[in-house]
Amino acid sequence: MVLYPSRAKAILLLLVSLAFVVSMIVSHGIERGIAGSFVVLFFGLCAIVFIIQLIPGASHLKLSEDGFSVRALFRKSKSYSWSNVSDFRAVTASPGRKIVVFDSLGDSTTLRKMNRAVVGATDGLPDTYGMKAEELADLMNSCRSRALRQ
Repeated sequence: MVLYPSRAKAILLLLVSLAFVVSMIVSHGIERGIAGSFVVLFFGLCAIVFIIQLIPGASHLKLSEDGFSVRALFRKSKSYSWSNVSDFRAVTASPGRKIVVFDSLGDSTTLRKMNRAVVGATDGLPDTYGMKAEELADLMNSCRSRALRQ
């Protein structure tokens, strides 16, 4: 099974980013110094990321009998085996934004320790792939349970 990020969300974020860039240029914000230039540069880079996100195959979550792998912006992370990850759970990462997190066996790097301190888990998924975080966590737990029973 392969899950893809929400195209509607990427398009909405692209339009918001472009709106900030255009409004800053139209209002001559760049002429106001470094702050205006920073806004144009930041939201311009955001727009590029959201355009890349819309390219087919750029990002996905691939679930298999053995485990899962995540691809974000054409960059593939390592594959995770179902037997090397904990249960999946939805947590609030910031107000109004939930993500799916899990613990994985492996190196106890500084980044993983920081992740654990911030969200209570060593790893997380970069997107909810058009689902609510709770639904995605349930799906991942179901796949994990089925694989571990076999």
